[in-house]
Amino acid sequence: MNKKKIISFIIAVFVSFTSVPVAANVEQENETIVQTTHSINTISASADLVYQLNKASIMLGNGTISEEEYAVILIDIYNLDNNIINKENVLKRASSSYYPEVQCGYINYSGVKYLYKTGLKKAKTASGAISLLISAIPGCGWGLSAVAVASSYGGYSSLEKAVHKAYSKKKGIKVYYKIHKAVTSMNKVRYVVG
Repeated sequence: MNKKKIISFIIAVFVSFTSVPVAANVEQENETIVQTTHSINTISASADLVYQLNKASIMLGNGTISEEEYAVILIDIYNLDNNIINKENVLKRASSSYYPEVQCGYINYSGVKYLYKTGLKKAKTASGAISLLISAIPGCGWGLSAVAVASSYGGYSSLEKAVHKAYSKKKGIKVYYKIHKAVTSMNKVRYVVG
């Protein structure tokens, strides 16, 4: 009897010691995944996506596609429905009335300088200022036709503030677009200097 108790005790101790590091590793991995998901607030464009985004932006600017069609293309490009990290993120996306915010374009410093010195003074709207930029300076960024559309949701003053801040820091502006799932007029734009 005593031998059986001792052997079962040794086995129990051995099993508990060997399973602790495994459980700790799994717990650590789960924590990392949760931290990663919580840190993802926006989806930035990688180099591979820039070409596709710029192509869609040009089609939007040429009038080949409508704003609604552009929103659908933007969502397809980022594969928002298939790019799911975990169940918690799926629930957040399902409960939100917006698709996740995505980078739709970038204005480099030469574009910022033009907007600061000329574009904002000549245009009465944010989209008008971006349109002037597109026609005045080639190669001043990417996705600018989409930025012209998105900027109308942020208004003139938010673009102006971003341009002043970027000009003083001698940096470009990343433009993020948040598409409402049902109401186009509720789309949002955000400018990030950097």
